[in-house]
Formats: sequence, structure tokens, C-alpha cells
Amino acid sequence: MDVEFWIRLRNFISNIECSDEQRNLLSICDNEIRKCNRKEIEYNDIIDCICQYYGVSLKALMSSSRKREIAQTRQMCMYFGRKYTKLTMTQLAGKFFKDHATASYSCRLIRDLSQNNKSISRDVIEIDMLLKLKS
Repeated sequence: MDVEFWIRLRNFISNIECSDEQRNLLSICDNEIRKCNRKEIEYNDIIDCICQYYGVSLKALMSSSRKREIAQTRQMCMYFGRKYTKLTMTQLAGKFFKDHATASYSCRLIRDLSQNNKSISRDVIEIDMLLKLKS
């Protein structure tokens, strides 16, 4: 099966109420999408794509601002950096002058929110597709 199949299945499942079985199926879809996507995406491409998606400048992203829209953009960058690169949590955090605990928290937060918050879930799916198109 190709990556398009897994993306369509994931989008379908994510638009309905999630039971434990459906969450497990989402996890399987994510794993299969990762397997199909053999090419590693450059971290700078991830940052550029997410900044463009949210309309946040690179300067604002790299600042120490804790405004929600900037912090959320930074958290998405760490989440997708972890998903698509081989960077460690410490390396990801270092890109934003943060520590590994911040990167770990960001990845966990986005993962959890994407399961419970339709807006974040939609953002994750759309950014994921944009990144796949760039690779």
C-alpha cells in the first residue's frame, strides 16, 4: 500500500469520534506513513513550512516570546522535527535555545492535543501533507 492510502485512511479516522481502537489504527497509519516516506526532510524545510503555515516570522520563532501563536509554532516545529528527522530532543531544543525537557514536552503536547483538539489535529494533518509534498 502506498502513502496516499495511509494518509486518506488517517484523515478519515481522525474526522470521527476516537475510541481506543481508532487511536490504535491512527498510530498504525502514522507508522505506515513514516515507512513509506523514506526521504528525511531537512529541519530547515520543516521550520520554513510551519512558519509559513502559521504566518510567523523566523525572527519571532527564534525569540524567547511565550505568546501562544509563537510558542505553538515552535512546538509544532519540534514535533515535526522529531517525526521526520533523526535529531535528538537535545538537538531539537538547541535550535530554539531551549533544553531537552522543553522539546520532549512540546512533542508530547502536540501529540496529545492532536488527538483531542480538532483544530490542532487539522493543523497537524495539513502540515504533514505539506511536508510530504515538499519531500
